Amino acid sequence: MATAADFIAALNRRDRPAAVDAANRLVASNAMLGDQWQAIARFAVRVAEWPLAIDAMRRFVARKSGDLDRTLQLADIFASAGRLDDAIALIAPLAQRAPGDARLHHLLGTAYIQVGNVASGLDHLNAAARIWPASGMTWLAIASAQRYASGSTAFAALLAADRDTARAALTARAAYLYAMGKAWDDLGEYDRAFDAFDVGATLMRGERPWDADGDEAAALALVKELDRSWLDEAALPDLGPTGPIFVTGLPRSGTTLLDQILASHSAVSSGGELNLLEVATGDAGGSVASTVRRHFETTLDAETAWSPIGPLYRHLVEQRGAHSARFVDKSLDTSRYAGLIRLAMPDARLIWIRRDPLDTAWSCFRTYFSQGLGWTFGFDTIARHFAAEDVLFEHWSGALGSRLLVVPYEALVQDIDEWVPRIARHAGLAFEPAMLDFHRLKRSVTTASVAQVRQPLYQRAVGVRRLTPHGWRRSWQTTHKPRLH
Repeated sequence: MATAADFIAALNRRDRPAAVDAANRLVASNAMLGDQWQAIARFAVRVAEWPLAIDAMRRFVARKSGDLDRTLQLADIFASAGRLDDAIALIAPLAQRAPGDARLHHLLGTAYIQVGNVASGLDHLNAAARIWPASGMTWLAIASAQRYASGSTAFAALLAADRDTARAALTARAAYLYAMGKAWDDLGEYDRAFDAFDVGATLMRGERPWDADGDEAAALALVKELDRSWLDEAALPDLGPTGPIFVTGLPRSGTTLLDQILASHSAVSSGGELNLLEVATGDAGGSVASTVRRHFETTLDAETAWSPIGPLYRHLVEQRGAHSARFVDKSLDTSRYAGLIRLAMPDARLIWIRRDPLDTAWSCFRTYFSQGLGWTFGFDTIARHFAAEDVLFEHWSGALGSRLLVVPYEALVQDIDEWVPRIARHAGLAFEPAMLDFHRLKRSVTTASVAQVRQPLYQRAVGVRRLTPHGWRRSWQTTHKPRLH
């Protein structure tokens, strides 16, 4: 029987497997840990052991079953683990008993929209906004789920919230300004949309700063350290396209569209943005290029160096609920882990979608990302990050060889009948007609593209740069130049 001391000792040794094992044995023995279960739940979230996190948090909630804050923590874990139906089932009765709690309506609203029930989602979000009109995130969720019409009740309500959000915290105010930008964009008021996005982004730059120099240095290190000849020497032998399908590309470049197309195949499930590579590859250096090389050089044996990574990654994917051998992982930072995927996952394939940089830049700039991605809050940092990703793209295009397929977004949406079979072949799949009707697939979507992927294919996002202010376009053309060397 494990003890809390065993768990703490494993943590102090930074021995993740031992800490997970000790925590699971504490759960199995229903140890009397009291409020210490919260710490175990938080550890489990950090290492992506979602069933463990849920079991530990349930025990923490049971200590004070009527404590709403504890219950909301459990609901948040359900949502983060992709178990949105469980989150809804937990929160819906509470919202009925406490109809004046804006938090409950906001959580329910966002969860309903993510599972595709937009009408119920908007009902709850509008209820939250009436109770708490200063909640910028609620207004942003409402704006993201619908299109505004001039003179509509919905637009009038959004305008009226300007005074309430003006006194809110900076992040709440910024979220509201992004909602206003979305509304002005819907109405064709593109200069007013840009002004709203720009003010919101300025607020967020101070809240979520970006280390552009560090970003560029990390990209250059990957190019220098993980060259093709070394990868060919150090990697496990290729097993063909029978395992995970990694979809990468800049945010707002079409990664969710590719995910939806692939997940429409009968043999493929969608993992979405799994964000598991950092945990799975941590012992081998993760995205730190020099550590990856040192890890191999200490063994000089590919099997010893890399064989633990694939099984751990698959275990974490299963913990997240994806049990199929073929699944899609569209985590945003995959370009930083592509070398380790080449080294340690010989059955994996990568697909990189590329979209016009100005279209992508405008889409990123107008999107309020809930965490990370501090580079999106200014076109100068957008340009520098794009340049870093361009360098990585050129490098991996050569270093990964046939394991990487490049898909131009504009070509995909203009000739889906040609591109989808090509995508299927690269992934080792037989083409299925359902892949062309991807919008019919019923699944949870938690990214900023939640509305778009449930629509038939459209081309209005091609050339969206035409709708941006002329001054912004001129500034971008002079700023988007490679700075790396």
